Amino acid sequence: MEEYLYYARKTREDQDATEKADSGRKVSLLRVMFPPKSSKEQLDDKMAHLNTNAANQRATVTDEEWINASKALRNATGMAVFYLLTTDVLGPFGLPYAVATTGWGPSVGLYTVFGVMAAISGSLLWHCFMDLDSYEYPVRTYADLAFRIYGRGARYLVLVFQALQLLLSVAVILVSNGEALSQASKFRLCYAVCVVVWAIAGFLFGQIRTLQKFGFLANFAIWINLLIMFITMGVAANSPPLYSAYAASAGYSVNPALVKPNDAGVFPPVTHSAGLPDQSNFAASVNGLMNAVYAYSGTQIFLDFMAEMTQPRNFLRSMWGSQFFIYICYMLYGLFMYGYQGQYVQNPSYLGISPYNWSTVGNSLAMVTALIAAALYGNIGLKVVYNSIGVQLFNAPPLYTKAGKWIWAGIVPIYWSIAFVIGGAIPAFSGFVGFVSALCAMQFTYSFPPLLHVGFMIQKNAIGPDGDFDPATGPRARSDSGLKRIIRGFFAKAWYINALNVLYCLGALVCAGLARHGQGSGLQAAQSNEVDDPLNSIFKVKRDPGLSETVWEQLERDRHASNAREHEYKLRQEEKQKQEQQIKDLIRAEEAATDAKIRCKAKQKRIAAELKRRCRDAELAAIEEQCARDRKAQHKLRELGPCPAGYMWIKQSIGYRCAGGSHFLSNSQLGL
Repeated sequence: MEEYLYYARKTREDQDATEKADSGRKVSLLRVMFPPKSSKEQLDDKMAHLNTNAANQRATVTDEEWINASKALRNATGMAVFYLLTTDVLGPFGLPYAVATTGWGPSVGLYTVFGVMAAISGSLLWHCFMDLDSYEYPVRTYADLAFRIYGRGARYLVLVFQALQLLLSVAVILVSNGEALSQASKFRLCYAVCVVVWAIAGFLFGQIRTLQKFGFLANFAIWINLLIMFITMGVAANSPPLYSAYAASAGYSVNPALVKPNDAGVFPPVTHSAGLPDQSNFAASVNGLMNAVYAYSGTQIFLDFMAEMTQPRNFLRSMWGSQFFIYICYMLYGLFMYGYQGQYVQNPSYLGISPYNWSTVGNSLAMVTALIAAALYGNIGLKVVYNSIGVQLFNAPPLYTKAGKWIWAGIVPIYWSIAFVIGGAIPAFSGFVGFVSALCAMQFTYSFPPLLHVGFMIQKNAIGPDGDFDPATGPRARSDSGLKRIIRGFFAKAWYINALNVLYCLGALVCAGLARHGQGSGLQAAQSNEVDDPLNSIFKVKRDPGLSETVWEQLERDRHASNAREHEYKLRQEEKQKQEQQIKDLIRAEEAATDAKIRCKAKQKRIAAELKRRCRDAELAAIEEQCARDRKAQHKLRELGPCPAGYMWIKQSIGYRCAGGSHFLSNSQLGL
């Protein structure tokens, strides 16, 4: 720790001197809007093949060569990182739905508190990074920081969590983009093909190696997101909500009476709520709370951004500016859409506007921004795996070498293919991702930062009496160790900050436990389903978290009705076969009869049986006609696959709802 602090202090002094030398340059508005690449130092052939992650190569080069090689890897500007941060975190299209489930006051309070806490988490990580990162010992990932503070076990734990979270983020974007493309094509394009299209696009976008080169794409994604927001807001202000899809609205999840039409087909007017819309359905509001928590997640790759900055001191300004910009977007967009559409808002919000063309425009543009975000997650996730496993364990060449570039080009398609397979192969994939997100994403954003900061401050404060590090003699002998040193480090300086961080960490763990319990219950319900008999398995599905009692009761009635229709259809078919066999027997008896009276009696029975069969055939034809319509819908539903949670679709009066209750497709969406 003493050595890390010593070299980090020298590195900061060098970077500050470089920043002062560059401070006189003028920056135009165009350069701010579209940040250029930094001037990258040219390395000679020897340094181009230097592995700065391998400690055994440290003795083969001079200090100056090592420092220059480390500097050359830091080429991202502060403005480029601002765009990358905003692309990573910004996701406004679920916010109106969250506002509608929590009301004006709670939603503003939740998004304000969690926005501030997420920014504080980023600041805590930045403080640790600035005191531990150096040219000699660079901190490149979240796992590196955990290793410096808590040791090897913490490093592997964070590495697994981060790699899993980023891979699943790519996978879920592939699946969601596939669903969006399938809907945009009105389900005429095979769903599997829709997902493959985005996987192939990921092969191409994934070839970008450095974050600096992502600056332009990140910039582009932000402007597209803003364009979608302005389009949706403009259309919502000048057109009514999509009443026909009321079953997919926020109001329906809270209380169906808020959005259901009356007997005359008239829908309730748009309403708003200052507090919780329905005090009795707190579970739906918990979903809104989770949306607020996840809205600012993305801290797991903040350290990767810092590691590639020429001036990491500017990260704090970029991060707070990005968080403030995101908060303004969330408040402006979420409250505006809720103000115009009230309880009828949907998730994502651009699907809740009534003009189909504009909804398709928003859907199409959102697919592009999601792909850019997936490419960013894939870039960081692959670097985490490659640098931590390939370079350090198997001595693979660094990515900035020629061999490393060729390896990167080859493993990018493999990474995206794995994400594609995971997205399509895991049952109840959405529930699984939600569970892992509660387990991983919330920890990186809210639990780990204060925990890391407390550990760092304890070790830093405990150094005081022992003296600083001396490169000539090495660290001095420590005066104490164990619990005594930990307590002394905790209370040495600004102990109240350490205490607040402990409380912050505990509160974040409680919130994560709440989310994990809800997601885990849904996942357990999905995994416990039997797939041998779909009509029986749907009765073993448990209610999705947040679903109102009224919606669930109606879904149960529809499930029983679906089972009854199928059972009746099978009985009618069996009865028809028996009647046909009976008529054949009567015909044979009539032909075999020698006595006229017996023949006449057999004929009368045959005619009565045929009349009865005709009546049954008419009833069966009506049932078969309904079944044909159901088969048409089921054909389109099969193209979509099961719902995102892996459940079957149940027919309702105006569409189909998944057996868990959370997902709904209207007849108009299916083209019926």
